[in-house]
Amino acid sequence: MLRNNYKTLPLNCASYHVHTAQFKTSVETLERGRALIWSEMRGLHSSIDQLRATDLDLADKFAAINQDLEVLTLTFARYNYG
Repeated sequence: MLRNNYKTLPLNCASYHVHTAQFKTSVETLERGRALIWSEMRGLHSSIDQLRATDLDLADKFAAINQDLEVLTLTFARYNYG
């Protein structure tokens, strides 16, 4: 139960800021969350190597999904900020 609250906390916080017309704060909250996720994902590179040693197919699928997410994020960033 508590774990679900952690998952939705950043979105709930951003939603609150939108509801109270604090749009800049809402975007900043989401950006901090995104930066945290990317920071955590960078730490997974060694895990991918360990996974590759155990299950090559699963590691390849994980790496492909990670690459797709990175491309999507960069495309979104260029579209919205570039």
